[in-house]
Amino acid sequence: MKAAALVVNSSTFPVLGNELQTPIIEGIATVTKGSQLTLNCSVSGHENGNLELEWIFQIPEHNGRIEQKVFRSGRHMNRLVVRNVTSKDEGIYTCRATSLKSTKEAHINVIVQEGHVHVTPKEAWGFAYLGEENVEWKLKVDAEPTPNFVLKHNEFEMSQNGEIFTIEVKPTGEMTVQFKYIDTEAYGNYTLVVGAGIKKEKAILYLNPRRPYDIVQVTLASIAVFLLVVVTGITIYYNRVGKGRVLHMLLTKVQVKWFHEGQLGNINPALDLGQKAYYLPYEDRWEFPADKLILGEVIGRGEYGVVVKAVAIGILDSEMETPVAVKMSKPDSDPIHYKALITELKIMSHLGNNQNIVNLLGACTRDIAHGNLMIVMEYCPNGSLERYLRQHQNHYIDMIDHQTGRISRSLPRGPQGDGPDRGGDEGYVIIAMDSDVNDNNGSLGQAIKWMALESLTKDKVYTCRSDVWAFGVTMWEVFSLGNHPYPNIERPETLIKYLEDGNRMESPAYANDKL
Repeated sequence: MKAAALVVNSSTFPVLGNELQTPIIEGIATVTKGSQLTLNCSVSGHENGNLELEWIFQIPEHNGRIEQKVFRSGRHMNRLVVRNVTSKDEGIYTCRATSLKSTKEAHINVIVQEGHVHVTPKEAWGFAYLGEENVEWKLKVDAEPTPNFVLKHNEFEMSQNGEIFTIEVKPTGEMTVQFKYIDTEAYGNYTLVVGAGIKKEKAILYLNPRRPYDIVQVTLASIAVFLLVVVTGITIYYNRVGKGRVLHMLLTKVQVKWFHEGQLGNINPALDLGQKAYYLPYEDRWEFPADKLILGEVIGRGEYGVVVKAVAIGILDSEMETPVAVKMSKPDSDPIHYKALITELKIMSHLGNNQNIVNLLGACTRDIAHGNLMIVMEYCPNGSLERYLRQHQNHYIDMIDHQTGRISRSLPRGPQGDGPDRGGDEGYVIIAMDSDVNDNNGSLGQAIKWMALESLTKDKVYTCRSDVWAFGVTMWEVFSLGNHPYPNIERPETLIKYLEDGNRMESPAYANDKL
């Protein structure tokens, strides 16, 4: 039921003179829920008896949210303020001016909108040395009304006095959060709360330490002195960082040189593909500036790396901003896992572009010595092939010619000549072949279910044949529409025994014997 009209205490001015004029209402008629409504009603040039100004409007419950202020400086004005606007505050507001027997009114229709706030990315990464200045995160914000910001660290709200951090928002919505100085307490996770009216949205900002270059540089007289100095230096740095781990240099200067120039003389037929690729040179044409990457949310985690969604500025000539996937090492990666990531970059850089694979777009290698390698790849909006197959098993179309074993290049047509139902999810997908993306293998882990028997046993042989085995397991996943290989085997020794006894997985439903 609609409430009766509420009359705010009127304002009376003792004046003499002219005919009463129609009131003038000033203010923004469209406001956002949770914001403040401010309306000014004024009459000027009146000098004839007492002038009374009053606001009349429909508000069922105001609970002290409404106040008025009276001004008189060359004109007579009554200001109405409604704080914390709700949808019930919407409607016609009337300002009535009364003088003796004359009355004039003005009206304004107030509209209350929901408002909105949207921040991207939801997660952003920053890396800084101890004592470094001007560390920045780049985000975008779209909000109505004008947003406000709160930055929290360890659940405590940080002071916005500009001494520790600043937040700048451009008219285009580009937002920069900048830290002015990095001390040992600065590392960790920050929660940025962006509010617009009653709407709020959060973004997580990660500040991680960079690995310092040359932690210990001393002239050693003996091996004993060298070990003593190294242990002392690591202990001091460990205590300063206070993060429970020691950060270290992963590549020497010589190894960085080998990364760029390659070691072609070490390549021989006895090496497997990965070892050969590691010795190939890195082509500088792939180098991309790290400061032109806007890192976003994590979309994949694995044994030795993480994959984040990002935006690359100017990586393609055809567009200003390109959504990409960035693969990088974990902060605590060991040299073996880091070498695997470098090998992956070498392989991708020498493969060239192909429509059937996820292509390399660039790489950030300037700080490769300290573990800060980033591989920039095409972003696959449909995620991993494994997940895609599982989600669309009901839309699968068998395109295998069961006589020839070949895949038909033409899609079958329905009775009306329409194409098959793809569930509205066209686009690229990525095959999750290694543990770096596919990290849900239970207690086995490390993609052991994809390894050949000779790679699992004590000989640990890795050859092109073992690579073919791993590819075969992946094809088994594809033609079973995303099923897990060896679903009833949970431990490595059980898998080894199963294979040594001559057992193999049955052919999946959609693959014939020839395939």
